[in-house]
Amino acid sequence: MPPAPALWMLALIAFISVLSVPARAQHELDLWPAVSADGKLKLSPRGFDPAAEFVDLPAASGLLVGWSSNDPGFDDISVDDVPNDCYTFEPGRTIRLRVVALDPALNVWTAGLSNIGAGGSALLGSTNGDIHTHLIWHIRSNTTAFDPMQTLWRGRFQLFDSTGQYADSDPFTLRFRNVECMPGDVNGDDVVNNFDIDAFVAVLLDPANASAEARCAADVDSDGFVTNFDIDPFVELLLGG
Repeated sequence: MPPAPALWMLALIAFISVLSVPARAQHELDLWPAVSADGKLKLSPRGFDPAAEFVDLPAASGLLVGWSSNDPGFDDISVDDVPNDCYTFEPGRTIRLRVVALDPALNVWTAGLSNIGAGGSALLGSTNGDIHTHLIWHIRSNTTAFDPMQTLWRGRFQLFDSTGQYADSDPFTLRFRNVECMPGDVNGDDVVNNFDIDAFVAVLLDPANASAEARCAADVDSDGFVTNFDIDPFVELLLGG
């Protein structure tokens, strides 16, 4: 039985609210699934780099209250990239994304608003050139699982071929933030220098009274919270490390 009209309307409103964020250049943020010469799934170094970049989610309301976006998406490579050991998929493969683990309050939805929890998976595509999928990434604020002191939320994922012809990729982590910040730039002047020291110490001693942006910048080790473990990496940034 198809969903009730009211549910379709909620889904449409929620999806439109995600897409109302100013659009970036097509594929600019996307991850690029590929396969190695020895038949193991991997992400091409083209496009979004999960190890080096954060996903900054804009504020959202309605059904997806909190912060959400459908970037980054997934696009398979269209030509072989031999120097990076990345090759196009052979026809007949069915590539899926497995959700390995999610931080509390972090959600993953399909475009049709089906929730994908840890252990679940989403179809990305089935043939070469057929992968162009955008899931919805969502930090939910109206849940007891949401911690306002948290500075980033992590999702652990893995590519796999449900036909069993390719080996699973290594797990990879996407890091989501609900504000934009430069690590170490705690006073918000767009540069990391000695003027950030007092601001960093203030956040370290009393994170609850700091702004979300200041907490984000003070979480230099990117573990999700401002703690004493941020001191050494903050000093390294000041010294140009």
